Amino acid sequence: MNKNIHKFLGKVFLSSAAFCWMSCDNTPINLQPDTAGYNPTSSSDGIFSTHSSNGTPASSASRGTPKNSVPFIDIDECLSLIPPPDTAGLMGKCFSEQQICETIENYNGYFINRSDAETIAYEKINSILHSVKALSFSTKKRECYEDLIGFTEMPVYGVSWCSNPNREKKTDESCNPGEARIDQEYIEALLKNDSLMRNTYRERLKEINSDAIQCEGLE
Repeated sequence: MNKNIHKFLGKVFLSSAAFCWMSCDNTPINLQPDTAGYNPTSSSDGIFSTHSSNGTPASSASRGTPKNSVPFIDIDECLSLIPPPDTAGLMGKCFSEQQICETIENYNGYFINRSDAETIAYEKINSILHSVKALSFSTKKRECYEDLIGFTEMPVYGVSWCSNPNREKKTDESCNPGEARIDQEYIEALLKNDSLMRNTYRERLKEINSDAIQCEGLE
């Protein structure tokens, strides 16, 4: 029962993701057949890497994928399009105390980043399923793509400390009401959160790239 619900929710999200997100190359995904990157005259039209996650070439025969295929999701390209946090001139500036608290705490940051990485994959899957190439997919292959991500439930750990109305707030009287001055702790938190986000994206997208090979190997 739960498996069917998760499968259904995954398909619903898959159908709607294209309307809400931009791809790694900043090109909007639409629901019309998309021939971008599809070359019917190419001798190797696969979409998956023939390299393992540690860079070691994998056997194309064992993977069932074309020898010179490209990654399902180019992780390095995706990450390169995310600008690092700009900390120049931040020190000492007045900023929302609530936002400072949430940045430092980074409540559920790992799971939020993991979900955001999956959104990139949903969008990629949507573009594949609405491409010219997908017209030749079997039902099993199409369902493999549709179920590739599945449904991830966020863990419940209570509420963020920053949402506690009774917590002590370190505001600064020289700033506007509800504001505090940015200090070194906040800047270090920005950089730490950025590093966590990139590591989580890479980890999750590697998993998806690996799982996607099975879909490409289907007839």
